[in-house]
Amino acid sequence: MSAGKIKSITNPFDDYYVIKITKEEDFQWLPGQYGVFKLDMAIEGDKNQRIFSFASIVEEDEIILGTRTGPSISKFKEIFLNLEPGTRVGIKGPMGNFTLRDGDEPIVMIAGGVGITPIRGLFKALEKGNSRNVDLVYSSLDHYLFLDELESVAEKDSKINVHTVTTPESTQSKIRALTASHGNEALYYISGSPGLIKAIKALLFEEGIMEDRIIFDSFVGY
Repeated sequence: MSAGKIKSITNPFDDYYVIKITKEEDFQWLPGQYGVFKLDMAIEGDKNQRIFSFASIVEEDEIILGTRTGPSISKFKEIFLNLEPGTRVGIKGPMGNFTLRDGDEPIVMIAGGVGITPIRGLFKALEKGNSRNVDLVYSSLDHYLFLDELESVAEKDSKINVHTVTTPESTQSKIRALTASHGNEALYYISGSPGLIKAIKALLFEEGIMEDRIIFDSFVGY
C-alpha cells in the first residue's frame, strides 16, 4: 500500500469538498481510475477506508479528490474532511477501467454531480493532446465542481464541448441529441451515483447504443 499526506482540504460550496494529497514519487495511476484511501485509525461504527476517484493526473504531482457529504455526513468523512495538513493517508490501488481508450472515435461523457471527479482527470489528459471530438454532459441541480478547469480545457480545443444541464429532462434531451449525432460510432462514459448510471444506461439502450460502447465504474467516489 502506498501513502500520501494531506496538503489541503477546501470547501468551495455547500457540501462539496476538494482534497489534495501528496503522492509518493513512484505512485502511478491512469486518468479516470480510483483508489482506496485508508486512515491510520479505527473509526467506531464505520470503516476506516473509502473509495475515491482520482481527479488529477500523475503529471500534476499531487492527488486531487472531490466528494460530497450529503445531508447526513458519515463518520469517516467527518474525520477525513477535518484532517490536518501533513496527516498520513494510506492508498491502495489504482483500480478501475474508466480510462481513455486508444482510437479516434468520438467520446460522450455524462457526469452527475460529484461524479465529475474522474472526468476532470480525463480532461487533463486530453489537454496534453487530443484528436477526437469530445462532448461532456454535466448535470447538477446546484453547483458544478471543477467547471472552470473543464471549460478552460474546452476553450483551448475546438473539438471539446462542455454542456451544463440542471434537470433530468434537459439531461435526457442533450444525451438524445448526441446519440442521434454519433450513434454507436462514439464511446459513452457515465460517471455518477449508481442510480444515475442505471438510468443513463437504460436511456442509451433505448437509443440503440450497444453495451460495449458504454464505459462506467460501478463505484466512482460516492
